[in-house]
Amino acid sequence: MAALFEAILVLKTPEECHAFFKDLCTYQELNAISQRLQVAKLLHEGHVFHDIVGWDNITDEAYAHIISGEVEPSGLLQFQMPASMDTVEAQDEDVPRDMECYVDADGNTYDFCFGSL
Repeated sequence: MAALFEAILVLKTPEECHAFFKDLCTYQELNAISQRLQVAKLLHEGHVFHDIVGWDNITDEAYAHIISGEVEPSGLLQFQMPASMDTVEAQDEDVPRDMECYVDADGNTYDFCFGSL
């Protein structure tokens, strides 16, 4: 992959970039890359995934790349919320996802990655 990045870095004009990527990728691949870039920029600007979901011009494929971990999620719970202090005390140290999670009155379980998508 280093050779690809080095090849991109030597391109000097938008025309050279256009020709390079046209030779390298199909139209569908370029479109998907463009959409992923748009989503990544929005996340970098501080938007949460829930804000982006309502946008009509972003495909399911772009969403899938975010959800699959190619872009770090934001707006999701990044830890488990314990059900009680007893749960915290019973938890083994350095063992991930080994606790009973808090469940609110609406039935939402506050487990890792809980939140709006």
